[in-house]
Amino acid sequence: MRTLFLTLISLSSFAAFSQTVKAEESTVSFRDGRFNAIVVNVPFVDEKTLEKALKSELKDWSGKYDSSKGEMTVEQGTINAIGIKPFDAKVKVIDSKKDDLSFAVAIDFGGAYLNRSEHKMQYEALAEKLRLLALKIAKEQIEEESKEQGKVLSSLEKDERNLVKDKEDYESSIKDYEKKIEDAKSKIQQNIKDQSDKRDAIAKQKSVVESVEMKLKSLK
Repeated sequence: MRTLFLTLISLSSFAAFSQTVKAEESTVSFRDGRFNAIVVNVPFVDEKTLEKALKSELKDWSGKYDSSKGEMTVEQGTINAIGIKPFDAKVKVIDSKKDDLSFAVAIDFGGAYLNRSEHKMQYEALAEKLRLLALKIAKEQIEEESKEQGKVLSSLEKDERNLVKDKEDYESSIKDYEKKIEDAKSKIQQNIKDQSDKRDAIAKQKSVVESVEMKLKSLK
């Protein structure tokens, strides 16, 4: 029953943290207007990490990369996912303040923005590419966090081992002290007996000395 209870808790925890990365079509506001874009959520990632990963990705799009006022752009870029024709890209990170971070990518073919109805194959190819990118960013972030938390765990476990060893040392010291106390008690008892024997010996020796002195006094 206890195992079942723990399993249910585990499953509930997993469900609570379960996140699906999705790429969805939406109209997004950029600095110079509202455009059709692909919006991808990225769970468990902070804004700085996401921006750094997007910058690295966009610099591989074979165009002129730039970043200003919270938006990234690529002029005359090309990627295999949407063919060899150059395009301009607008990219921004979206923070909803409630859920995961997301990022939006708007692709300008020169008058027409990439959309599902007019560019179905290209749209789906790029959407999947961006979804996999988001998944990769999230996994790398979690793996890094796992390493850091693993280090904390290792440190705590080491502290615990040291505490266990300290306790064993203290217990060993107590046993040593207890043995020394018992030895000291035994020596005290022996000392008391020795003192008694010594007093008896002193008394006898006094008698001997007095006898000798009497002999000395008897001489005339």
